[in-house]
Amino acid sequence: MTLEQQINESNKYYLNEEIAVVHKKPTPIQIVKVNYPKRSKAVIREAYFRQASTTDYNGVYKGYYLDFEAKETRNKTNFPLKNFHEHQIFHLSACLKQKGICFTIIRFASLERYFVTP
Repeated sequence: MTLEQQINESNKYYLNEEIAVVHKKPTPIQIVKVNYPKRSKAVIREAYFRQASTTDYNGVYKGYYLDFEAKETRNKTNFPLKNFHEHQIFHLSACLKQKGICFTIIRFASLERYFVTP
């Protein structure tokens, strides 16, 4: 199971248990070409990213805004900071200034270890 799948399962549990409401943010895309053989079988043939997305997840926990990014690496000893984009850091910084709860979950896949970094 990937990190994203694990987080999504956790978020379902938090919602069902009324602990928190957290959702994965959709990536903003501009659809250009779609094949419609039937409405239920529509296929996107061409699409482009409209803008840089901010972070992967957001929601609310005990009245506090929650915002976080999920990252994975196969490295065993380090996590390249270049995997964070400038717009993500700016977004998290702006949320922190508003007293939001912000963090990153990093999964080291080859080690099956997880780290939460504020």
